[in-house]
Amino acid sequence: MIRKNLMIIAALLLCALTIVSPAFGQSDVPGSHDYPGITHMPGYFIDEYKDVQFDSAPFKVTTNGKSTDQQIEGHMIKITYRIKEKTPATSQLQIVRNYQNAARSAGGQVLDDTQGGSVYRT
Repeated sequence: MIRKNLMIIAALLLCALTIVSPAFGQSDVPGSHDYPGITHMPGYFIDEYKDVQFDSAPFKVTTNGKSTDQQIEGHMIKITYRIKEKTPATSQLQIVRNYQNAARSAGGQVLDDTQGGSVYRT
């Protein structure tokens, strides 16, 4: 009897997870927000958010035309966006250009424009 009840409970939980999972995670992570002056694209949500007062991250730094990899220290904000279900797909280039234009509109400048991402100064 106990085993049968546990199996029923497990089956109900599995059904509940199946119903909830498509809707789960389709909104911004609690406590997150876009970078000031730069909003995310329509149809996307903040999946991960990290705001650390002091950390380091690798960056390409160009001095006198020569690029080197350096660990840059300071305030770090990392925001990861994900596309919502049933949102038309966008190209990587469309996403990059959207953020470049937003950074420029906010008074920033594009420091690095390589495939797979960009670096901005705001």
